[in-house]
Amino acid sequence: MTLKQAKDWYSTVASVHTSEQRKNWYSAAAEAYNQVRPRYPQQLINRAIELAKLPDEAIILEVGCGSGIATVAFADRGFSMICLEPNPEMCRLAQQNCIQYPNVKIVNTSFEEWHVEAKKFNAVVAATSFHWISPEIGYSKAATALQDNGSLILLWNAIPIQPPYAIYQLLQEVYQTYAPSLAEYEVRSTQEESISRFRTNSDRVRAI
Repeated sequence: MTLKQAKDWYSTVASVHTSEQRKNWYSAAAEAYNQVRPRYPQQLINRAIELAKLPDEAIILEVGCGSGIATVAFADRGFSMICLEPNPEMCRLAQQNCIQYPNVKIVNTSFEEWHVEAKKFNAVVAATSFHWISPEIGYSKAATALQDNGSLILLWNAIPIQPPYAIYQLLQEVYQTYAPSLAEYEVRSTQEESISRFRTNSDRVRAI
């Protein structure tokens, strides 16, 4: 997704739903989200830490920590973390999931509302959450929070190649009822092209 596409997508969402509505979108599904949301492989977390050259005493700011799925993976490495989550139910679950990590602080607020602590953090992490932040605010605020040699670590879970069409047809009614925007079937070549484009854009970001 290009920066223009990100801005267009966010503008569309923000024009329809207020910030208060967006904060509470996942409240009813928080428990289910916590139980079934895919985890991030520890190998991926380790690779991100390696690329960012994070020292053992690194301080991490996490944007939109949800129920703490990625938080735990970083906390297991012993880092100190401040994690922002605007949804109260998700925040409660994150506090519960991170109770064994005394250096992890969960704050019930949005990144936009949070008072930025300039040049405090070695890394800003966002796991499947940064697209919810206005591009015009998110990148500049993350840059303000980072130390001069800090890193912005953006992670997403990619949906795997869709199942055979016969199985997809059986699920059509569910898609149409609960997620009509996902109802269009994508052939394998289309998804492979999307994944390839995402990889190319990621390489360009690293080069910058």
